[in-house]
Amino acid sequence: MKKTNRTFKRFAAITSASLLAACAVMPAVSSAANITITKGDASIPFASHTFEAYQIFKGDLDEKTNTLTNITWGSNINSSVFINNLQFNATDLGISSIADGASAAAVAEVLADITAADNAKLLAKIVNDSLKPVDDAAPATSSNGVIENLATGYYFVKDAENSGTDSGDAKTRFILKVTDDETVEIKTDAPSLVKKIKHNETDEWGDVGDNQIGDTVEYYIATTVPDISDYDTYKYIIRDDMEAGLTYSGVTKIEYQPATAGSTATTLWDGTGTPSNITITAADDSSTVDFVEDFYINFDLKSLNLAAGGTIYTYYSAVLNGGAEVSSGADDDKHNDNTAYLTYSNNPNQSGSGNTHSTNDTEEDTVYDWTYTFDASKVDGSLADKPALAGAKFSLYEGDSETAMSLVSAGTAGGIDYYRIATADDADEDKITVITTSTTEGRLATFRILGLDDDQKYVIKEIATPSAEYNKCPDVVINKLTATYDTVGTDLTALTASITQGTNENANASNSVIIENNKGSVLPGTGGIGTTIFYLGGGAMAAIGGVYLISKRRMKKSEE
Repeated sequence: MKKTNRTFKRFAAITSASLLAACAVMPAVSSAANITITKGDASIPFASHTFEAYQIFKGDLDEKTNTLTNITWGSNINSSVFINNLQFNATDLGISSIADGASAAAVAEVLADITAADNAKLLAKIVNDSLKPVDDAAPATSSNGVIENLATGYYFVKDAENSGTDSGDAKTRFILKVTDDETVEIKTDAPSLVKKIKHNETDEWGDVGDNQIGDTVEYYIATTVPDISDYDTYKYIIRDDMEAGLTYSGVTKIEYQPATAGSTATTLWDGTGTPSNITITAADDSSTVDFVEDFYINFDLKSLNLAAGGTIYTYYSAVLNGGAEVSSGADDDKHNDNTAYLTYSNNPNQSGSGNTHSTNDTEEDTVYDWTYTFDASKVDGSLADKPALAGAKFSLYEGDSETAMSLVSAGTAGGIDYYRIATADDADEDKITVITTSTTEGRLATFRILGLDDDQKYVIKEIATPSAEYNKCPDVVINKLTATYDTVGTDLTALTASITQGTNENANASNSVIIENNKGSVLPGTGGIGTTIFYLGGGAMAAIGGVYLISKRRMKKSEE
């Protein structure tokens, strides 16, 4: 008996701690004890967590030492099945063999040779695989995080099979000595994901960006690293989906930032070569219904050995392509979405390769990229009703460039001709640099340019008038498009343009302009020669007259 008592005291010293927190020694004895489960400063979503308590061993309590003696099997435990499972897993666990029909004390002696963490892993596997209480009696379960009315003994506690499966949640397990009411702090540690887009004018990261069609758009995904010490293997997979207007370019850099204040980020991959313990896969396929991935990244966190609480930053880019959604004004919701979420292991009670392990997903996070339109209408300004005027030719310039931008025809609708900013994927034969206004087939001599960036200067130049009788109009300078969104970034509440047309500057209430062509002679201020020739001629005649008078006076003086 002395040996048995010493052995179990040894086992108790190892297994009395939870995997997460040591249990306080309680001198008092209670015939019906409770286990209260907490989670530090965070709350447990008890609506989605049910904890099961299995009494593995029971015994007599020595009040002086707060240890158990006269060890016997716990209530409702099928000892033969329990021993059989221990025998089956003995090699993997590194424990000595256990004889058939071994006593509870003998089994406790074997289990004392492995750590509390390994005991919990072992018991989790046995319970999950085949250990059932005698006569299918249910284990004790929690209500609101409290498991009530437990007899003295050693308990294995874990999440029930369907517990802890909500998004952003995870299961837990621990082994615990119960002699009186106990409180344990557990970890149901789960990672999180945040996604951001870079605003190309400010270089700030946020939920909304805007670009010109053909631009490269920059993103990052930040995912936290959970405590995975309880797991044999751990899934950690970023899944990213882009709408049709975005073309995935590739991951450019992956960094790890420890949680410690003042710590320096570590580069996990610099964008060159093949990353170690990280698999990046471009894919138009998915194992998840209704989520077609453009790429996914599988991190081997166990091999990367990153400290819990830190953050992995994954930087990548895409191109805003010719199929991008384009917004034309207030209340427009045509944006180009990029959505990501993280798939992660949620059950430490499983072992093995992890290929079939249960997982949870974080909430999806979406960011939005916008691009805009601008309309120009050509009219005959010499007529009172200013009808649409066909045959004028225009080119579009970016900033102060003297090279016209390449465009492609995007069709006609509602009498408006559509032209989109060309991209590298457009065929050269489809690219044009000249827009010609038309009134045929019901067209309004109006053209709409698709795919402009805000905060960018554009110039519309008339390079040919409809005919020689018309005067060329001044350049239309779009100094800036200004977009305003709702708080989420999914709706455009306003789109205005600051426009300079010749010397007349005005802030338009919308992103459009009317361009007039006029007939007839032009006053000097508009560039025509006007009456200048008469001024020059009159001046010349006055000069000649002055010379004649001076010469005549000199001749008269000579004669005198």
